[in-house]
Amino acid sequence: MMVDVILWSKEVELRGLPRELETEYEGRGAFWVTRGLRMTRGLFECLEIEHPELTFRKYEVPSLSSADKSATLAHEDVSA
Repeated sequence: MMVDVILWSKEVELRGLPRELETEYEGRGAFWVTRGLRMTRGLFECLEIEHPELTFRKYEVPSLSSADKSATLAHEDVSA
């Protein structure tokens, strides 16, 4: 079974996880967001180890660099 994984800086968001695993991991601290189940990276690592039958398609969300953050803040200041 293919599960899509969006890798945020500190958490991951899963889409397509079987319902019985969603329920199990909700009990272990995962929570629902708009489009999927979100959990810590540590809990996701446990899921990968405990369920090798699953195939994970991972998408990394790039974090903003310091320069990008400064430019964004400067733009917000000008816009205000």
